[in-house]
Amino acid sequence: DNSIYNPNFLDDPNLYAPKDRTVLLFPSLRESIIPFVRSKKESKNEMNEKFQRMHPDLPSSLTLSKIRKLKIMMLEIAIDMDVDISSVALAYVLLEKLILKNLIHKENRRCLACACLFLAIKFYFCNMTKSFHRDLLDHMEKIASLSSKDIVNEEVIVYKSLNFALLVDDCEVLPHYNRIQKILDLKRSNSKSKDKTKILYYSSLPINSD
Repeated sequence: DNSIYNPNFLDDPNLYAPKDRTVLLFPSLRESIIPFVRSKKESKNEMNEKFQRMHPDLPSSLTLSKIRKLKIMMLEIAIDMDVDISSVALAYVLLEKLILKNLIHKENRRCLACACLFLAIKFYFCNMTKSFHRDLLDHMEKIASLSSKDIVNEEVIVYKSLNFALLVDDCEVLPHYNRIQKILDLKRSNSKSKDKTKILYYSSLPINSD
């Protein structure tokens, strides 16, 4: 039921570890035992296959790794433009609601993701200047390899598809906000190593690159 949105339903935080892992839970402690290291491709394929089994109604081409890569793109745009992460968290909610409505597929995913972020930023920052508006669209064009005209056109479609409802409950946004904050904390703590930061940046959602 799309009227009831669960922020952990589509992008399940537990759906990332290879199955060949034993997780031991103790009070205030979580330990993992990995008997052997599996390739990144094997782990990603397994994760995507499990996601497809969990969500058989979604297009098979829209994998979990693609969804998570979209989120990384949206966050990178927001960071580059010095936008508060609350906007990104709202954009994730909008994006996932569109996915659950089967409105996003492999071909339109980048444009609709940018449209969701653009809407969320405009919603939180209603006094956005025309200059920032233009700079934001220009940066989206550069990062997502899209036309700003296409993003603006999709913005209207997204808004209508969401029944013009951008004001969502805190319980829908906060899980995304907390995950993003964790990513940024890890990124700051590993800022001395660009490569290491990128790995943590992707895995802490947890996210695998596509």
